[in-house]
Amino acid sequence: MDVSFSGILSYIEEKAPSLIASGGYSPADLCFSLQETLFAMLVETTERAMAHCGSQEVLIVGGVGCNKRLQVRLSESAQKCRLNWRLLSPRRR
Repeated sequence: MDVSFSGILSYIEEKAPSLIASGGYSPADLCFSLQETLFAMLVETTERAMAHCGSQEVLIVGGVGCNKRLQVRLSESAQKCRLNWRLLSPRRR
């Protein structure tokens, strides 16, 4: 399954300056909200792909997988759905 974030990133790039200028949101608020939304999308896509393939294990690779918050979200999903996930850390050079 492919995931594209171009639409949501374009939207936040367009709206962020006015949201920050209004004083209602800080850049940190917007970044955190964007991260949480994208991670929710990744976790749900992963759950669906695993169900579609009939798999109960997934291997997370690459730099994004090293994000601690994403790991928490994956752990929560694994407990809820009784799935296993493993992280393959990128090689250090």
